[in-house]
Amino acid sequence: PSIAAPQLQIDASTLLAALLGQNAAFPQQLQQQRPNQMPATLPSAILAHLSTAVPAAVPSSMAMLQQRVETTAATETKPPPSLTHRPAIPLSLELDEKTLSPYQCELRKHIELFETQMEDITTLQGRNIPIKLGQVGIRCRHCAQHRNAAGRISKGGVYYSKSLEGLYQVAQNLSKVHLCSSCPNIPESTKARLAQMQLVNKRASGGKEYWVYGLDQLGVYEDGKILRFRPEEHRREESKSGN
Repeated sequence: PSIAAPQLQIDASTLLAALLGQNAAFPQQLQQQRPNQMPATLPSAILAHLSTAVPAAVPSSMAMLQQRVETTAATETKPPPSLTHRPAIPLSLELDEKTLSPYQCELRKHIELFETQMEDITTLQGRNIPIKLGQVGIRCRHCAQHRNAAGRISKGGVYYSKSLEGLYQVAQNLSKVHLCSSCPNIPESTKARLAQMQLVNKRASGGKEYWVYGLDQLGVYEDGKILRFRPEEHRREESKSGN
């Protein structure tokens, strides 16, 4: 419904200031005057009134307002960053053995980086912070290939980090909670060996720093408080495979 000009005891300058975000008290003023006749869509109603009440006085301001409305709408409907569609990749690198302890080298062989798809979001449970489409996480390589009937990975088999540096610690959590204890898909001999190596682990120099370096080499970057794959990294890989 529209707002008829005679019903509002508010001058055009006050109305315009409110529309341009310069008068925070305007909505309260309007509510006090017409408490039972507020329109369902206030912005459209006000725009209609403004265009009929003061068309000649504020043509440039009307254009500014319309541009602001269109910009806001475009921002709200902006799609999330596109997926790179890069397949999951092992966390381990050939250089691991030159820098890390035997335990860290072994651990990285059982973890993979993956890009979150829509089906991953629908199967994740018990997370306080929502996971975003395209967000990069780590997961158990064994359980990724043996999901349950609901398409879920076994408990403790998936972790996300807010930063490149933080991924080192979440990988240690994955090892302790999942790989060395509850993982139903890792060979028992491998589980026992990894658990034993964890007990005598002595991290080689450059541990955390090397993990950050390795992620960069694998094309992972920080996007705010989540990790993503660099799109150009996937295109470079496709180009190499095409040659």
